[in-house]
Amino acid sequence: MNNDVCYVAVDPGKNGGIAAIFNSVVVLTEVMPVQDKYYLPGDIVKIFENLQGTYGTVIVTVEDVHSLFTVSAKSNFQFGFGAGLVEGVCTGMKLPFVKVHPKKWQEYAWQGIHPILIDTGKLTPQGGKKYKTDTKATSLIAAQRLFPQVDMTKSARAKKAHEGIVDALLIAYYASKTR
Repeated sequence: MNNDVCYVAVDPGKNGGIAAIFNSVVVLTEVMPVQDKYYLPGDIVKIFENLQGTYGTVIVTVEDVHSLFTVSAKSNFQFGFGAGLVEGVCTGMKLPFVKVHPKKWQEYAWQGIHPILIDTGKLTPQGGKKYKTDTKATSLIAAQRLFPQVDMTKSARAKKAHEGIVDALLIAYYASKTR
């Protein structure tokens, strides 16, 4: 881990988020800049410029998105578009960026956490209930454990943690500990 680097992480979905960690301290949490369903690349540039101006060296980690079977083609396209937009902003600003697969950062950030399981409504070949990991709930528990002092809500009026901010925090944590 390099303490002179500000690790910025982006969950690139339209309901995504941006988080930054410098010297093991969370210095930024933001929702993905979107207005009327359109990304605001100028706002992303401003966020990155402000971090560069304050912390100097910035490395961006972007969630490596892929097509999801249970998600519509339109949503898959928009998610990929968001990731490409962030990569383009980084390239234009000459900011180094890396991609990380969700399973990789989740495995690291979820250490010591018992995954939350949800019933799929299906049966195993042996006739028992089939479960899958609730990634959002498990990530929230991990983020609250790692960053109990950080407000993960979208705004002062929001009551629930914002999924994009939670994921961005965990991606930033992963990047800050493994780079």
